[in-house]
Amino acid sequence: MIVRKFTSLFTLLSLAAFLLVAVWGGRPVVANNDLQQLIKDGQAALAKVEDMPDDGQNHLNPGQTHEYSSDFPTSGTHATKPVAAGFYNKPQDPTQLVHALEHGNVVVYFGKVGPKQGNFILKQSKKLNGFWDGVIFVHAPKLEGKTVVTAWRKKLTLDSFDLPAVAAFIDAFRGRGPENRVR
Repeated sequence: MIVRKFTSLFTLLSLAAFLLVAVWGGRPVVANNDLQQLIKDGQAALAKVEDMPDDGQNHLNPGQTHEYSSDFPTSGTHATKPVAAGFYNKPQDPTQLVHALEHGNVVVYFGKVGPKQGNFILKQSKKLNGFWDGVIFVHAPKLEGKTVVTAWRKKLTLDSFDLPAVAAFIDAFRGRGPENRVR
């Protein structure tokens, strides 16, 4: 009898754990305290976020290209395949980045960074990897020490890789694309 109750409880707990992982994708519901503090410290930077014009959501046909009016586009005609969330040491196709923004991803373009910022980039690129709410970190050497953070029709330009400002932007706009808003 005790074994049967234990087995039933174990089965129930296993099912609950499976459902949590399936629903939340294995990601923590709440970010750790350090990240929460960074987000809080970066709130003032959100006042500098630019609302960008709506350049549309059209898809290119295979083989077509598109030129954007900005090096860091936030909307517009784009490829049918988005860039996957993660870390990229080389520039990525802007038409695929715009499609990722449409999905609700955030793109962080960065130039030179220090060890603390680099550690943040690598950690977050492994954690924030959802299809509809991921973060794409793209090394853009031409930025030198500057950073540009984009989401669908949102842009924040920073003179350096400001950890709190980047964390606050990611928290504010990740998962909020027009195609499938998940937050």
